[in-house]
Amino acid sequence: MDNEWNNNEYLPPQPEHSIDPEYTPEYPDVTFFKESAVTMREENIFQGEVPPGESTRNARAQKQRKRSRYNWFRKFLGSAMRGGAAIVAAAALIGNAAAGNDSSGGRRVRAMLYEYEQDAFEQPDDYTPDELAALWNSDPQAPHRYDYDHLIVVKEASCTENGLSCYICTECGVRLDQVTAKPHEPAPPVEENRIEPDCTHDGSYEEVTFCKVCGTEMTRIHRVLYAPGHTAGEFVVENAVPPSCTENGSEDDVVYCTVCGEEISRTTVTVAALGHEAGEPVAENVTEPGCTEEGSEEEVVYCAVCGEEISRTTVVLEALGHTEGEPVTENVTEPGCTKGGSQDEVVYCEVCGEEISRTTKTTPALGHSYTAQVTAPTCTAQGYTTHTCSRCGDSYKDTYTAALGHSYAAQVTAPTCTAQGYTTHTCSRCGDNYRDTYTAALGHSYANTVTAATCTAQGYTTHTCSRCGNSYKDTYTAALGHHFDIQTWNWSPEDENGNYDNSGARIPVMTCSRGCGTPAFTISFVNGNTISYNINADFWSQAESEGYYALEWGDCSGGDDTFVAYIANGSEEATSRTGQIVLDFTPVSGRTYTYKICLRVASSGSSDDVCFVAPQGGGKRTYTAP
Repeated sequence: MDNEWNNNEYLPPQPEHSIDPEYTPEYPDVTFFKESAVTMREENIFQGEVPPGESTRNARAQKQRKRSRYNWFRKFLGSAMRGGAAIVAAAALIGNAAAGNDSSGGRRVRAMLYEYEQDAFEQPDDYTPDELAALWNSDPQAPHRYDYDHLIVVKEASCTENGLSCYICTECGVRLDQVTAKPHEPAPPVEENRIEPDCTHDGSYEEVTFCKVCGTEMTRIHRVLYAPGHTAGEFVVENAVPPSCTENGSEDDVVYCTVCGEEISRTTVTVAALGHEAGEPVAENVTEPGCTEEGSEEEVVYCAVCGEEISRTTVVLEALGHTEGEPVTENVTEPGCTKGGSQDEVVYCEVCGEEISRTTKTTPALGHSYTAQVTAPTCTAQGYTTHTCSRCGDSYKDTYTAALGHSYAAQVTAPTCTAQGYTTHTCSRCGDNYRDTYTAALGHSYANTVTAATCTAQGYTTHTCSRCGNSYKDTYTAALGHHFDIQTWNWSPEDENGNYDNSGARIPVMTCSRGCGTPAFTISFVNGNTISYNINADFWSQAESEGYYALEWGDCSGGDDTFVAYIANGSEEATSRTGQIVLDFTPVSGRTYTYKICLRVASSGSSDDVCFVAPQGGGKRTYTAP
């Protein structure tokens, strides 16, 4: 059986009660009492003597064991006698076994049996079968006789962990466990999460109490910091509207909180109108008096403060009468050749300009004054004399002469390639002209010039007229395209010893055989380890059509700062005639690198029939990393 109270558990002795530390069983084993043959030897609980031959040390150990057995036996008897007659019968076996033993141990057992037997028969046996079974099985909830005056602490409680104490049955030693707890020990409260109040809003904080032993939060109380309200300052004037002469003014007397600045009150005060202040009268709307008409003006008084009109009075000004000026001449009609002339002498008022008097005077006609102008005859019109009056322009003609007729001169225009010839007759007097005697056009006389086709431009024939220079083109032929002498490509970048020619001199720059200078391929640097290349399209097509399909390029090789790249196309290589070579290294800033770049051409994927061609400018290039 499992039990928490055994001979291996140690309970420290208490001031008034202690537990035997050696052996206190909850379930005493009484089977050996039930055996019919119980052998009582020197080492059992009824023998106090030390068997012959054992040492003194063994004797002390033997005595200790006997004391433990007596204590156990005493507790067992207490439980057994309370358990009833069935258990007493078992105890009787022990008594019978001890009856014939005269040792001190035997005598002590008989004395204990007698004592507990008397107690057992004197105490009423009122236990139920379930209670007896619980007592027999050492159930802590059975009706034991616990020493409730002495609580034994097994494990001290703390504020974070329960403790364990127990009560011990005074008769059988069964333990009744009691779980104990220890409350937290509060530390002085602290303030957390403080929010200060303002004039109109409450603040708050949390008053927190922690255990000063373990730090556990025990209580948290929300405290309110009530708003203190506004603190009124001196009033200030705002929105001031000054009064005018006729209208009241106003202003706002405003009180603000001196703490938060919020407006507490606003009172609008009316300021009474000031009234007008009359200035000096001024003249307005003046109508000056004329010679025959009265004039007028308005005397106006304005407020000297606001300028508003206070009063307006109309005053009449008397007429002044005319003032004659010097006579003037008007409506002058000069006398003509056939009519007389006239004029008016008029007197006006010098003030108003009104006419005071008008007198008309006349003059006699002058008669015509003619001048003569002769108009000579022309090829087609007669001549005459024109007489015109110098005063009125009146005129007439006389003295007519006959027309002269045309006087033509002839001019011949020869025929051209596209236009006919003719004779032009022009009058020497008037310029009149006409044409006759037409001859046929000669037509173009073309000379032919043949322009041959080039690599990139088509050919054609130019026809030019030897007479007028007119020209046209026909008989066009297609551009030839670039051509490269593949049979002359038996070059290699290696010398006769098989070593790569670092100078690059052995690798030719192959150009178009037609003499246009176009290279087979070109390159440009993107950066230190990336090179863009472009293989000529005609070169690409020609190489494929003649069976040179393996245009290869490989990885970089050479010295520390020298890199060789082969540009390729074919079964094992790139398929585009344009692209980039990316060398597997990272250029170092400020360092100069040498590149050997060439195009590998072959009729197969092997090394047979292999030649190399350098790009424009040669196969050796240098590049300094920025």
